[in-house]
Amino acid sequence: MISSFSRTALVAVLLGACLAASLAVAGDAPSNLSPRHAAAVDTALRHIEQSLDAMGLVSTDTDDLVVSDVYASRHNRVVHVYFQQRFRGIEVYNALINVNILPSGQVFHSGSRAEGRLEERRLATDPVIDALAAVNQAAHAVGLTATEPVVQIERSMGADRHTVFSKAGIALEPIEARLVYFDDGKTGLRLAWQVDIYERSAQHYWVSFVDAESGDLLERRDFVVHDRWDGAHDHQGGKAVSGDTGSAPARAGDPAPLPLSAADGSQYRVFEMPKGHPDDGARTLVGEPAHEPASPYGWHDTNGVDGPEYTITRGNNAHAYQDRGNNDASVGDEPDGGASLSFDFPLDLGQEPDQYIDAAVTNLFYWNNLHHDLIYVRGFDEAAGNFQVTNYSGDGVGGDAVRAEAQDGSGTNNANFYTPPDGSAPRMQMYTWDTTTPGRDGDLDSGIVLHEYGHGISIRQTGGPSTSSCLSGSEQAGEGWSDWQTLVYTAQAGHGRTTNRGVGTYALGQPVDGPGIRAYPYNTDMGVDPRTYADTQSATPPHGVGSIWTAILWEVYWNLVDEYGFNPDFFADWDQGGNLLAMQLVNDGLKLQPCNPGFVDARDAILAADQALTGGANQCLLWEGFAKRGLGFSASQGSSGSNGDNVEAFDLPAECEFGTATPSEAMACAGQPVDFTIALGSAWSAPVSLSASGHPGTAAFSQNPVSAPGDSILTIDNTGGEAAGAYNITVDGTDGSENEQFPLVLELFEQSPGGAVPDAPADGAGNVPFQPTFSWAAAPGAAGYLIEVATDAGFVNTVYSETVEGTVHQTSSALAADTTHYWRVQALNPCGSAAASPTYSFTTASSSLICGGSVDFESGIPGDWTVTDDSPSGDGIVWVTSEDVECDTGNNTSGSGTAACADSDYAGSGSPAYDTSLVTPPIDLSGVTSAELTASVFFRYYDVSQMSIEIWNGSGWDVAWSADADATADVTLDLDTYTGSDAVQVRFRYSGDGWDWYSQVDDVAINCAGVISHTVSASVGSGQGSISPSGAQAVDHGNSLQFTLEADPGHGVDSVGGTCGGSLSGQIFTTDPVEGDCSVEAFFDVIVDELFEDQFEPQQP
Repeated sequence: MISSFSRTALVAVLLGACLAASLAVAGDAPSNLSPRHAAAVDTALRHIEQSLDAMGLVSTDTDDLVVSDVYASRHNRVVHVYFQQRFRGIEVYNALINVNILPSGQVFHSGSRAEGRLEERRLATDPVIDALAAVNQAAHAVGLTATEPVVQIERSMGADRHTVFSKAGIALEPIEARLVYFDDGKTGLRLAWQVDIYERSAQHYWVSFVDAESGDLLERRDFVVHDRWDGAHDHQGGKAVSGDTGSAPARAGDPAPLPLSAADGSQYRVFEMPKGHPDDGARTLVGEPAHEPASPYGWHDTNGVDGPEYTITRGNNAHAYQDRGNNDASVGDEPDGGASLSFDFPLDLGQEPDQYIDAAVTNLFYWNNLHHDLIYVRGFDEAAGNFQVTNYSGDGVGGDAVRAEAQDGSGTNNANFYTPPDGSAPRMQMYTWDTTTPGRDGDLDSGIVLHEYGHGISIRQTGGPSTSSCLSGSEQAGEGWSDWQTLVYTAQAGHGRTTNRGVGTYALGQPVDGPGIRAYPYNTDMGVDPRTYADTQSATPPHGVGSIWTAILWEVYWNLVDEYGFNPDFFADWDQGGNLLAMQLVNDGLKLQPCNPGFVDARDAILAADQALTGGANQCLLWEGFAKRGLGFSASQGSSGSNGDNVEAFDLPAECEFGTATPSEAMACAGQPVDFTIALGSAWSAPVSLSASGHPGTAAFSQNPVSAPGDSILTIDNTGGEAAGAYNITVDGTDGSENEQFPLVLELFEQSPGGAVPDAPADGAGNVPFQPTFSWAAAPGAAGYLIEVATDAGFVNTVYSETVEGTVHQTSSALAADTTHYWRVQALNPCGSAAASPTYSFTTASSSLICGGSVDFESGIPGDWTVTDDSPSGDGIVWVTSEDVECDTGNNTSGSGTAACADSDYAGSGSPAYDTSLVTPPIDLSGVTSAELTASVFFRYYDVSQMSIEIWNGSGWDVAWSADADATADVTLDLDTYTGSDAVQVRFRYSGDGWDWYSQVDDVAINCAGVISHTVSASVGSGQGSISPSGAQAVDHGNSLQFTLEADPGHGVDSVGGTCGGSLSGQIFTTDPVEGDCSVEAFFDVIVDELFEDQFEPQQP
C-alpha cells in the first residue's frame, strides 16, 4: 500500500523542485502547486492506493510514481492528475496513471497503463551497451548514416543516464538517448535505450527502442503523423476554378460573423469558416477574427502588451511561411500586412499553386489561429498544453507556437503534423497536390489544416501535456479525432444526418459530397457508410481504423444535434447547441482517457465527461450513438495494441434499453402458432401498452400493458388459409410519453417444398477437390436444404452433413483423398421436407503427401494444397513461393532451392492485417499406428506477427508448434494421436496486423510406422458347408483375405455376405482391402437333381 508518510512526502516533494523537474520540457516550469492541486494529488494517490487490485498492481509498483502533469479544466473545474511510473528511477515507458477529480473532491474517472509486480520481474538496471551504440543502431535501423561525428554534448548522472548528442548531420535537433523499461510485446519489459532522432527532412521523428543488453532493435515509432492519401481511392479529376471573385456577401443560411474582440485592425482575405475550401464559395475579407478569451491581444502579439510584435503571418499561436525549398524554416518572405495588418492577396485558381503563395500562407495562418481559438473555448488552453509562444494565463509551458509550413517542398499529395511535449514547438507541413490540372494547394483546404492541427489536440491531451507518446497501438483513434475536427468546424446549418461529408475533397479534386480521403463519406445512413466497430479488424491502422471512430462519433454528434439543435456560433457556450455540446464532450474525453486508449476506453471517457459536465443528462443519447455502430454496452476492446481482438455489440445499458423482440425473423407453416418475446427494458417511465400491426391471422400478447422491465409473449395464430409470403409486423409500445417500435418478419409457407436437383459435382465426376463446392437447382417453396455426403450409396457411412440456406455450399472440412463419395440434397421448410434428390457420385483427387513422401516446392505449391486468406479484409498477403516476386528473399530455411513463403514485408507500409494458411491435402493415416510430420521453417518476427503449425482435429485446429520470436527450425510433429484417420490435414499459418516480415516452409514430409491390424470374423450364415479359415482372422490395414468355401454333399454355395465386401470366384472369396473390423458370412443352399425334379412334374393327359 501507499503509506500516508510516502503520500505526504511525495506531495511535499512536488511542492518543490522535483515537480518542476518532472514537468519541465522547455521554458520555465512551476516551482510549486496551488493548495487545490496539492489536495488533488493527495486525493489521486489515495484513489490509487484503494484501486491497486483493479489496476493489477501491488504496493511496490507505486513506490516511485512521479507526477507528470496536474491541471484543472476551467469550464467544469475538473482536476486532472497524471502519474508516470518508474522503477528504481527509470521510467516505464507509457506506464501512466491518470486520475480525474470533480470540484467536490470526488474521483469520478481514472485509467492506468502501469505495469504490475515489477519487483518480481528481475529487471536489469545496468546496460550492457552504451548510449552511443544505441544511437548508431537506431540510426541504422531507419536508414540514416551520420555525415558528421556523433559527439556527446551532455549526460545525466541519474538512473536513466539521459545523454544528449550532436545532430550528426542527420537530425534537426540534438539526438537524445535515455534508459527506459519498454514492453517488447514478446518477453515483456526490457531495459532499453530510447533514442530520439528528429530527421533533417522533418518528415520523421524517430523514437527507437534498443535493447540495452543485446543491442537489438525492439521497436521504432514515428512521431510525425503522416496523412498521405494519394492513390487511396479512385479519385475523379476536378475542374479548377478560374480566378477568385474577391469579396462575397454572406449567403442565406450562413452563420452570422463570429465575435470580433481583439481590436488590432487586422483583416484577412480567406476561405472563412465554415467554408472548407474554394468549392464552398469565394473568399471573404474577414476583419479582426481573433477571439478575445483565447487571443486577447490578437494573432500577431507575443508579449501580452497591446500592439503587434509582427506584421507578417506570425504571432503567439502560429508562424506560417512557405517552405517550397524544404528548409524547415522561414527564409524571410512571409506575407506582410503592414502596419494595418491587412492580408489581402490575389488568388487565381487557374494558376499553379506557386503563383499564389501569399494567399495560401494567409489562409493557412488564418485557419491555424482560428482552430487555436475555437478549441481554446472547449478546454485546450494553456494549462492543457496548447500551442502558444507566451501563455498569458501563466499556466502550462510556452514557447511552442505551431510552425505552419505552406507548400512544403519535401513532397506532394500529403500533410503531416509533429507534436512534441508541451513547451516544444510542433510543426505542420502542408503540400501541393497534383490530382488535378492545374494542381491544388492543401493550404486552401481547411479540412486538411483542421485535420493536421487535430493531431496536436489529441496527442497533447491524451496522457497529459508533458507526454506526446500516448496515441499508439493498432486501435488508437488519432486519425478519427482529426477527421472529427474537420467535420464539426466546417458544419453548416443546412447539413443533415445524411449529408455526405468528406475530408480533403478539394485537394483530391472530388465534388463536395465525395468521400475525400476515406473509403466512405461520413453519413449516418448505414446504406452509405456501413462500417461498425468490427470493421476495425479489417481496416489499416491508423487511418482506416481512425475513420471508423469518426463514423461512430458522427452518430453521437447527430443524436445531440437532433436533441438540442445546431448553433452556427462555434464560440458559444457548450449548452447553447447540440453541436457545441458534442465538441465539448469529445474534447473533455481526451483528457479523461488513459494512455494508449482503444475505442472502448475512448467511449467510456466521453460518457464520463458527460457525467462531469451535465450530471449524466445525455447518457442514453450517447449510448445510442455508440451502440448503433457496434460500440454498445457489451462491446469488448481486447488489447488497445491490437485491432484484431475486439468484439462488437449493439446493446444498451439496462437504463437506456427500451427493449428487444426475439426472434426478429421467424418462419412457420400456415396454421401453426408462432411466438415472439417482447422484452421491455428500463428506459420506460410507466406501464407500456403494446399493439401489433401488419400480421397474418390474429395477434395476442400474454400480458398487456407490461410493467417495465418485463416481458410479454406475442402469439401470431389462426394463420390457416393466409397467403404464403413474408409479413412485416410492427409492435408499437407506448407509456404515454415515450414511443418505440419493434419490427418483426414472419414468413408463412403453405405446403412442403418441391424436390431439389443436384448440379455439381456432376454424377461420376473425378479429381474433385478435397473440400468440394456443391450446387443444386432451387426447389419451389424451400426455406433450406440438407446436404449429405457418404462413402456408400446407401448413406450408411455419412461423412458430412449440413443444413444450409442457399443453393451453393462448400464443405467446412476436407474429404478423404482418392475416394468415391456419394451426395444428395433434400429441400426443407416448416411444413415438412421433400424427398431426397437423386444420388450423385464423385471421386476426390489423389494426395501429393502420403506416408513416406515429401513436398519440396521446387515446382511450386502443389495443386492439391490449399492457400487461404483469412484476413478480416479478405485482402491480406497469402502464401506463394520464394521464386515469386511477392517473396524475393530467397530460401532462409535449412532446406535448399525453393520454399513456400508468405511475405508481409513485401506488402509494405499501410498494408492490411493478414492471416494466411498453407494447408496440406488430406493425409491418409488410417492404416498406421505411428506417424510424424517434419518440416523446415523460417520465421522473422515483427510487432504482433506469429507463425504456427496446426492440425485439424475434426472440429477445429490444434496448435502443434508456434513462434512469436525469430525462429529457424527443423520441426518434427508427432501425429500418433491422429492415426486411424484417412483425412488428416496440417496447416502452416502466418498472421499479423500489417507490415511485418515473413515466414517460410520447405521439405514437408510424412514418416509412418506400424500397421494397424483388423479382425475379420468368418462364419457360415445358413445352410450346410464350411468356410476356411473360420473364426477371427487378423489382417493388416489395407490388405485382403481369401476364404475357401466347401459345401456339404447335396448343397452348393448360394452367396457370401457380411460387412467386408469382396468378390466370389468359384469356391474362393476375396475380401476388399480391409480398413476396419468386419465380417464374412457364407450362405449355402440345397442342390435338387433335375431328374429327381422330373418325377414330380405333372403328367400330361
